[in-house]
Amino acid sequence: MRGDEDKQGPCGGRLPDGVSPGELIRMAADGELTDEQVAAFEKLCAERDCTRDRVLFEQTLRECCGRVMRDKPCCPEALRTRIRAMAASQSASHAADHGQTDSFSVVEAMAPRTRSVAFWRRSPGLAAAAVVLLSLAGVLIYQGARVPTGQTPGSPGWSGQTVAYQEQVARFVAAEHVRCCQDEAAESKMIVRDLGQARDRFARSLGVASLDLSADLPSGVDIGSVTFYGAGDCHVPGSSRSVHARYDATSPDGTPVHLSLFVMPDEGQLALADGKTYVVTSSSCEEKGVNLFAWREGGVIYLLVSEAQGNFCKAVRKAFHAPDAVGTL
Repeated sequence: MRGDEDKQGPCGGRLPDGVSPGELIRMAADGELTDEQVAAFEKLCAERDCTRDRVLFEQTLRECCGRVMRDKPCCPEALRTRIRAMAASQSASHAADHGQTDSFSVVEAMAPRTRSVAFWRRSPGLAAAAVVLLSLAGVLIYQGARVPTGQTPGSPGWSGQTVAYQEQVARFVAAEHVRCCQDEAAESKMIVRDLGQARDRFARSLGVASLDLSADLPSGVDIGSVTFYGAGDCHVPGSSRSVHARYDATSPDGTPVHLSLFVMPDEGQLALADGKTYVVTSSSCEEKGVNLFAWREGGVIYLLVSEAQGNFCKAVRKAFHAPDAVGTL
């Protein structure tokens, strides 16, 4: 996956601090860019149209692997035995050649050789094991990435798959909200700080004519203000791409309140009716002390993570133009 991009920058040579484009992309996917690297990342995006797609791929891969690992997949015992036997055979052969008996020292000694194409050509046993492992991983990741689409209440699979997906989404957005409440994480992820630029840029990214990222408090509500902090690329489970925007507000008693708005293409992942706001029931949100609301409009799904309570929570929903009618999901 890394290829030549790990070796040189857009115009030849490496980027700041000796970081290659491939490394920069992976750090962006992990939300670990420094201020200097954010500028370099923006330049890379301007010079290479595929950069953001690569970041999205890295984020998708991490999320899929995470889902697979959370589900604790079990390798069939017969396959496990075959792989161990092939690896043991190669390790024993190498140990005999170099007079080593400790398995860890064998692994360390073989590390430089395994990076060479010639090693795999000379080691058909390990190459076969690698192919088997990659094939198994691909199947597991594919299964982990699948989400129900176009389902409605009462349709086959609704009660199980869709509810599980709903909780998966809630767990992800709640965790990302909490993580990005920390300025260090937010600065790395929320790379677009101007609201107008964010609207235009992410509308294009999501393939829609317009995107509503504004937060306008209802008249007569004395709660200070809701301020747009910034927005950045994200990957809500089951979406081809998505956006995460952070907002900072103040409650009537002066307490700081963080808000997050996630937006993803409406591809039938959640069965939402037009003109209705849904309270998403989730144990993950309850554990983190946040409320999650969902609605659809203009070809996208909006997911609002709110720390606000009571009447202030209602005012916040109005600020984000959520439909007045409320249901439960």
